[in-house]
Amino acid sequence: MIIDLNEWAGSTIGADVAVVGTGATGLALAMSFMEKGLSVAMLETGGYERTEEAEHLSRAEVRGSLPVWIQTRSRFLGGSTNCWGGNNSPLDPVDFERDWVPDATWPIGLDDLAPYAEQAHDLLRLGPTDFSLDFWKNRLKRVRDGLLFEHSDVVTTKLIQKTNVGHVGELMQRDLESSATLTVYLNAQVTNLETRSDGSMVSGLEVVSLDGSRTARVEAAQYVLAAGPENARLLLASNRQDPRGVGNEYDQVGKWWLAHHSALRGWLEPAPGLDWEFYDTMPWPVGDRQVFACLQLTEQVQRREKLLNSAAILETYKPHLAFNNRARSIAAVKTRLGRHIESLEPQELTSELALGFAGDTARVLARTADEQTRRFRKKPVRAFVRNWCEQTPDPDNRVVLTDETDRFGVPKMRIISNLLPSDRHTLRRSFELMGEEFEAQGYGRLVSDFPEGDDWPPGTISTAHFMGGTRMHLDPQQGVVDEECRVHGVDNLWIAGGSVFPTAGVSMVTYTAILLAFRAADRIVAGASGADRATA
Repeated sequence: MIIDLNEWAGSTIGADVAVVGTGATGLALAMSFMEKGLSVAMLETGGYERTEEAEHLSRAEVRGSLPVWIQTRSRFLGGSTNCWGGNNSPLDPVDFERDWVPDATWPIGLDDLAPYAEQAHDLLRLGPTDFSLDFWKNRLKRVRDGLLFEHSDVVTTKLIQKTNVGHVGELMQRDLESSATLTVYLNAQVTNLETRSDGSMVSGLEVVSLDGSRTARVEAAQYVLAAGPENARLLLASNRQDPRGVGNEYDQVGKWWLAHHSALRGWLEPAPGLDWEFYDTMPWPVGDRQVFACLQLTEQVQRREKLLNSAAILETYKPHLAFNNRARSIAAVKTRLGRHIESLEPQELTSELALGFAGDTARVLARTADEQTRRFRKKPVRAFVRNWCEQTPDPDNRVVLTDETDRFGVPKMRIISNLLPSDRHTLRRSFELMGEEFEAQGYGRLVSDFPEGDDWPPGTISTAHFMGGTRMHLDPQQGVVDEECRVHGVDNLWIAGGSVFPTAGVSMVTYTAILLAFRAADRIVAGASGADRATA
């Protein structure tokens, strides 16, 4: 059933498992627990639709060289699947262990996640669990005819499946409403994790209704945080028993923040007749499925060049795209007008920004004139090349608490996220190698837009694939959760979502996060017994 905490008259919520967050991972957990007959209490900050009242609680400071300009999170039923593109692909084998990238190791591998693929595909209404090119070449003529670099040792193709299910909360709403064992509490903001005096067990959650009129206490045998960046924030802010927070004996909570960074690195001048539509970000529908692809350097080349993982996606060339100053200026003007902006924090309209906006506008006009000339001369349509790279694991990239609190008294978070020389090297070198291979294969020419000096390419942004902050590691002195996603030193607390990722790879975060959630659910169910269950 679904209950609005703003209107609920009770004070104590009991369940076998309490899950904080109703995004993709929270709902994957719920599906598993319902199938196994466990009673579940799910907590969601917002209601059925987006409201400024709920979304304002996501405001955070962002500091560092990786800017965030896009709407990144959603606090209502379905979580961030409400602003998700629906793209799915698994991690690559190279993402789990690399000796040339410090601290880039997972304690598990792809084989540990494979048994949960069927459940993930059922939840997301995806097609076959096989992402190999050989499988899809035999299945779809469009894949077979559209493949590039099929025999290259330098560049390979990574397949992506796009679900037609955008809002997983909406998809599962009827099941949630009719469930006899699961209750979703909407407009329910978790403000604190209570623990035993020695910190070894969570004893309850403190919850307040979104309108501030009611409070409640949640008591369960097991607790799961599935709230994205809020996972680290809640652990740090729950510091009444221990000033370091929950599960933070070794100062690991918040560290190892990760994101994907993306930039329009340049464009492709295609050879006449080149068909690159299979790599376009606007994929064609295949029945009720959609399949498209990105380009990657092979693992062999990544190892030889000692690069991070990266990919390239092609986009129809649009002269006005990828200018940071223009995006920031628009956000600043909206801030002055009191309108909603998409960045995590308001932008200030400075003279420097105004000059940058003028320069960007001049370049847009020049690009537009050039594009019109090309069309008049009937030259092949160009494609933007968007590089999409993982961020170097770095303990100094992290979530910390600020002195400012939200309206419920919980400290707000500051996200510190800097790109390192290794990130820049991967972005530049991967483009160079792909460019060389494009020409070698006769596909055309890649034109670089990488600036000289220390500047990054125009439009370098975070993709809103937020990871890290509660990193998975076997050693509690180097991570927050173990290989099963249980918090080190806290027997009944688990973490679900991208915050446990030790590395980012260049795969879609939601897909792997769901696999991990199903895996953790199995462990939680296996450890549950009638004796440990809370009284509902």
